[in-house]
Amino acid sequence: MVHLTKLRVLATLVGLAGVWGVLHTLARSAELLSRQPVANVVYHNDRRLLSLAALEQLRTAFPGNFATVFGGILAAILFAILFFVVLSKLDKAAPVPTLLATLFLGGSVLAVVLQAMTILRVSEFAFQATIASPEERRWLENGVTFLNQLHLIFVHSWFLLTGLGVVFLGLASFGHSRWRNWAGVATLGGGVAVVSGEILRAWFPELEETIPMAIASGGSMLVDGGMALGLLGTASLALCVSAPARMADVVD
Repeated sequence: MVHLTKLRVLATLVGLAGVWGVLHTLARSAELLSRQPVANVVYHNDRRLLSLAALEQLRTAFPGNFATVFGGILAAILFAILFFVVLSKLDKAAPVPTLLATLFLGGSVLAVVLQAMTILRVSEFAFQATIASPEERRWLENGVTFLNQLHLIFVHSWFLLTGLGVVFLGLASFGHSRWRNWAGVATLGGGVAVVSGEILRAWFPELEETIPMAIASGGSMLVDGGMALGLLGTASLALCVSAPARMADVVD
């Protein structure tokens, strides 16, 4: 009989989110076969030019952004609980990978908070611009543009830190039971995919202004699919470490 605990319920929910993310990424796999040229985001990005319509959209979207910010922070806290419960169970067997995973995953949680603060600050600037003088308005518009770029830096930092943390989490899980090893493989694979996607994205400035869709989609699919696979692997690890010792530690 399976005894439900808070950890198992949380792990199940995170695991389902991971499954959905993996399936969503696989549904885009046809894009990897396309040689159709698309704009390289390094050279072409519509959001660099701030228009009056964009400011108005920021104001009208504020309630949704506000809910997204605090929903994202809550999700990050729940993921952090799951990550660190698993890491606490693996600490004695693999102290070095566990320590590195803790450092990187802790940094990723901080990156989420910084993302949230930039979103709220952008919305605040958009509201201030409605009653500002022309000089102040230009300053505020430049601030919104700057904060948008800063937000992207925090987003990619979150991806990279999470990917590295998940890599070391996967390494820390090996050498125990069969199921834990399989979960570790999924976790490690997800982390490697995320890091690889970020490395590919960092190489985009060296490419042409137009690139094949396979390359453009490949970077985002590696990151999105890797994050989903990492969540699925972490959830599986949580279920393994929460199982009775006679089940969790049986080596095949």
